[in-house]
Amino acid sequence: MIDGDLTNKKDKIEDLRKKHEESIEEEKEQEDLVKKYDKERNERCFLPNKEKINYDSIILLELFNQEKFSDLIKGLDKLYENSQEELNYHEIFDKNKLSFGGWTRLPIISNSNIEDIPIISMDIDLGSHIKFIKVYLHDVLPSMVMLKIHAYYDNNVSEKLNEIIYKYHDSKIVYSDLPNEIPNQRFLAFTTSTHSGPKSVKTEEITNFRSSLKKEVINFFSEYFKGVFFELSPTDSDIVPSIEIYSLDYPKEKEDLLQWAHNYHGFLGCFRTYISEYNCFKLNNKDDSFLFLNENSNEQSFSNSFIFINVDKDSSHELDFISFKSVAFSRWLQIQEQTVAKFGSILSEEIGNLQNNQLEDVLKTRKIISKSIFQFELFKTEFKLIRPENNGFKLIDDSKYDLNASLMEQISEKIKNVDELINTFNKHFNVVLGLKNVEYSKNMQNKVYILSFLVLTLTIVQIILAFKSEIMALFANS
Repeated sequence: MIDGDLTNKKDKIEDLRKKHEESIEEEKEQEDLVKKYDKERNERCFLPNKEKINYDSIILLELFNQEKFSDLIKGLDKLYENSQEELNYHEIFDKNKLSFGGWTRLPIISNSNIEDIPIISMDIDLGSHIKFIKVYLHDVLPSMVMLKIHAYYDNNVSEKLNEIIYKYHDSKIVYSDLPNEIPNQRFLAFTTSTHSGPKSVKTEEITNFRSSLKKEVINFFSEYFKGVFFELSPTDSDIVPSIEIYSLDYPKEKEDLLQWAHNYHGFLGCFRTYISEYNCFKLNNKDDSFLFLNENSNEQSFSNSFIFINVDKDSSHELDFISFKSVAFSRWLQIQEQTVAKFGSILSEEIGNLQNNQLEDVLKTRKIISKSIFQFELFKTEFKLIRPENNGFKLIDDSKYDLNASLMEQISEKIKNVDELINTFNKHFNVVLGLKNVEYSKNMQNKVYILSFLVLTLTIVQIILAFKSEIMALFANS
C-alpha cells in the first residue's frame, strides 16, 4: 500500500513538471507578442523631442548629537588639513559663536581629477562624477548640529542619465523552475515567469544609477566622520536624507504644469515621483522656478526628495540659504519610530531575563533603551524652541501653505507617535517589573521564614545541648 502511494505521488509530480515545462514553452512562443509594444512603452517615459535633463547636484543632510561633536571636529580637521582657507569651526564649538539657528559655510572642496574646475579652497580626489562640494554647518538645536553637504556633478552624469532615459529597454521575462520539494500536491498552480515591462526595467536602472552616485558622496565623507544617518547607511543608503536637483523644461503656470505632469507621468514615474496640486511645492525666484517633490515608492523604507529647476543654467546655488533642517528632523524621528517599535521584542527578552534572574543583562538593555528615550525627550524639549522657517516653497494649490509647515506637521505627528509608543512600553515594562517585585518579595519572605525556622531550630538545639551539659555536669559532681 505504501509503495502504491509513493508511485502515485511520483506520477503526480512528473505530470506537474510536464505541465510546467509546457506552460513555459507556450510563454516563450509568445515573447515576441509581449515585446511587440516595448517601443511604445519606452516612449511613454520620454520627454517631448527627447529633451535632455541635467542632473545638477545632490544635497545630503547629516545630524550630530552633542556626544559626537568631538568626533566631528577631528573629522573636519582631517578633511581640511590642506585647506587654503581659514578654518573657523573650532571657534564655533569652543566659544559657541554659532548662535542657535545660525550657520556657516566651510571651505569648498574641488575635485583634483577634473582640470577645468578652479581650486577655490582645496582639492582632493572626488572620483569621476563630482566637480566640487559645498559644506555648511548649521546649529539646528542646542544639543545638535547638522552638516548640509551639496555635491555638484560633472556633465558626464547628465549624459549617462539621459542615455538611460532614452534607451529602448526590452521587457524582462524571467522563467521560474518548479520547486524540488512540493509540500502540497493539490496545489498545482506555480508561477512560471515574472514579467517586467520596459518602464520597470528603465526605472530600476535609473534608481540604481542615482543610488550609486549618492553612495559615492556618503562613502567619501564617511572616511572622516559619521553622524546619525551615515552610521546607519551601510545597510540602506536611502536612510540618509537627500534632495536631488535637476534642471529641465516644464510649464510655470499651475494648470499647464499639471497637464504637463499628466502627459509625462511616465517620465516622472521613472524617478518614482509624480506631480499633483497636493504634493508639489513651488518656489519662484526671479525668473527661476523650483519644484519640490518627494519619492513615492512602496519598495523603499525611506523616501527622499527632488527639486526640479526650470532654467537653462544651474541655479541651484539659490538653495544655499535654505537649511532643509526640517527634512533631517523628520527622517531622524522616522528612525526613532522604528527603533521604539522594536522595544516590544526587547520587552519579551527582558521578561525572559527577569524570569531567569539575569539582572545584569536587563540593566545593560535598559541603559540602551534609556539613552534612546533620553535623546528623544531632549529633542522634543528643544524642538519647541525652534522658530518657524519660511523657505519660500508654497503648495501650488494653496500659496498660504508652505513646505516647512507641511514638514512641521509631519514632525509633530511623529513626536506624538513616538511618545505613545514609549508610554506603552514603559507601562508594560513597569507592570512586568511590578510582578517581578511581588515574586521577589514572596521569595524573600519564604527565605526569611526558612531562615527564621533554621535560627529557631539552632537555638533549640543549643538550649538542649546546654541543658544536657548541665545535667551531665551535675551527675559528674554527685
